[in-house]
Amino acid sequence: MNIETSQLLLDEARMGDLLRESLPDLFPPDSETRTVSRWIKPGAYFNVTYASHAEPTGGGWATAFVVQSKAMEGRLRRSGQRVLFARDDLALQVFPEDYRLPHLSVCLQPQEVARRLYGSYEPTEASLAGYRPGMRCQIRYTDRASARVVFGKSAFEREPGASFRSQRKASEALAEAGAGIFAPAPLAYLEDLSLTLVEGVPGESLYEKIRRSAPVDAEVRRSAELLARLHGSHTEGITREFPTHKELTVIDAWAELTAALKPDRAGRALRASAWMHRSVPEGTHAPVVIHRDFYDRQVMFSDQRTALLDVDTLARGDAELDVGNFLAHLKLRDAQGRGQGEDSVGSLRRTFLNAYDGSLREDRLRWYEAGTLFRLAFVYTARPRWEHLFDVLCAAGEELLDNSQ
Repeated sequence: MNIETSQLLLDEARMGDLLRESLPDLFPPDSETRTVSRWIKPGAYFNVTYASHAEPTGGGWATAFVVQSKAMEGRLRRSGQRVLFARDDLALQVFPEDYRLPHLSVCLQPQEVARRLYGSYEPTEASLAGYRPGMRCQIRYTDRASARVVFGKSAFEREPGASFRSQRKASEALAEAGAGIFAPAPLAYLEDLSLTLVEGVPGESLYEKIRRSAPVDAEVRRSAELLARLHGSHTEGITREFPTHKELTVIDAWAELTAALKPDRAGRALRASAWMHRSVPEGTHAPVVIHRDFYDRQVMFSDQRTALLDVDTLARGDAELDVGNFLAHLKLRDAQGRGQGEDSVGSLRRTFLNAYDGSLREDRLRWYEAGTLFRLAFVYTARPRWEHLFDVLCAAGEELLDNSQ
């Protein structure tokens, strides 16, 4: 990976200058530039999307891709889309063009989606719900006549339809297990668009409640109860495993990238990674069904029920991985200054652990929670708005491991 070019993508001011020079129609001289999304996978992808705010056109979006190999350059040139090489190792595309999501522009046209569903659902509106350049785009479809909402995910997959099949399999397995877990099943997979459609879940996520500083003690308790039911479920269809060494692999890759991007933080990042290797808890657990990405955005609340999202990630592994991930994200929200209402992060942590009706090993929980805090410290270093959280999150992770000795 070209670190100099990756560092350029994290500098909004310099990227603004480059975009105004390279794409003057979209980024005119008086326009403002801000980062709106990114997809970074150490050693593989470094993609960042920027928005232009300009009068009278209103601006638009463009994505910068670090070109990391001749093979990637070839894929960009053969994509059939408009690609501008601002430098030998830096390609630009204007959204919604994305060489890894070639059907995205069609997915954003609700009439095209409706035509492929043969009357089973007829969306009249489409709006962006999330975008990770070069990886996936989430789209909210609405039928104004019925107010029915369906979410679509257009994603790059080496095995087309893999996410749809995994989510359907997981939803069916959870339903058959009778654990009282509601996970929305996918409605359809539109193969020619690489688009998975899932019924919208009414309500509000825990993340949204935290952001508006609402009291969330009850929702944290419900999250813990939901996770305990997942871990205690007897699902036959979930066979994929997520062993401890995979967690270490992710942390190592992000520590090395952080050290390269931010040399002044290299020592602390690499020490954290080494500490995680030295402190792997001894002994083994019987693996349980885990979510693998359980945090405040994955739980939706309404008066009627609690819903678990993104179940295509389900696997078998340590229960402490999910619990530690959730608790670390509570610490992250606190560090971001996103209100906890009347509930402090310490109080919410106790609420969650008291409500979680399952067996947890304290040393293993601390290890996974520390690992998530380190990973978040590294990931948010690549987000200029939040890079100041690096020391806070690393210190929290170090304290957990120190207390485990």
